[in-house]
Amino acid sequence: MVRRGILSPEQASRHPSRHLVTNVLGGYEQSALVEMHKLDLEPGDLVLLCSDGLTGMVSDTRIAAILQEEQEPRRACERLAAEANEKGGRDNITVIVACFAEH
Repeated sequence: MVRRGILSPEQASRHPSRHLVTNVLGGYEQSALVEMHKLDLEPGDLVLLCSDGLTGMVSDTRIAAILQEEQEPRRACERLAAEANEKGGRDNITVIVACFAEH
């Protein structure tokens, strides 16, 4: 909804449907619509998979800064989870960082 200009990032952080992935994976609705995207990844690209336990506590700007500062994916995960906990850690925090390299 943010990409489509329907909500601002601030509005999206409080929107009642902000847990859509949880609802799709574990909800009770039989007609859930799953949004999928195909990405062409280049060597050096990072992909972050995380729960709202991270995004609810740490801003997108701060997440991006940590990912740029930390070259080691495991260390980036540790720093992101630690920062979410330092800011209150009100939800489960899941963080996966994958770095793509040439073979």
